[in-house]
Amino acid sequence: MTATYILSKSELNDNFLEIIKNTFKTERISIQIDEEMDETELILNNPERRKRLDKSIEQLRNGELILFDLQKALKENGL
Repeated sequence: MTATYILSKSELNDNFLEIIKNTFKTERISIQIDEEMDETELILNNPERRKRLDKSIEQLRNGELILFDLQKALKENGL
């Protein structure tokens, strides 16, 4: 059985451990911890995404309006 819990550090308490113990009945379990970044961090930590963001900000400052047709993009990508 696999379960994913997404929670804040403040929610890591004895009650959470009891939930884990009651959910998984086997003697041994494996726990993996991943640190989650917010969306801004994800963009700024990726050079290509940051470049696109900087370009978009510059276009906004220059008064350039970029139209995006979501339905067209979905159709073009077979979605």
